[in-house]
Amino acid sequence: MAKYGNLKLVVTIVREEYADEVFNKYKENGIEGWTVTKARGASKESQDKILGMPIEPQKEIIFTVVEDKDTDHALELAEKAGNLSDEGNGLSCVVDVEKAIGILASKPITTS
Repeated sequence: MAKYGNLKLVVTIVREEYADEVFNKYKENGIEGWTVTKARGASKESQDKILGMPIEPQKEIIFTVVEDKDTDHALELAEKAGNLSDEGNGLSCVVDVEKAIGILASKPITTS
């Protein structure tokens, strides 16, 4: 079994219209693997209304596993491409990956 180094899961929730920008920035910077799922949600800052009815902006949740050394760079890319510094556009966070099995872009550390 291959063992991978110190990995992190970067979870980015972004407005649907910014998702492609995040993908493109990841790819341009060597982060080539991700999983995406559709979502909807709202925060106090992002609730627009039409005829008095609140609308929930469509979101995409982007999951990508990176080595610890690449975490800050992945967050910066997501922040810029997803306009995450603007209220209501989404967020990005990091979760420790305790164990991983499967194909990852990083080269595994072989065990004896």
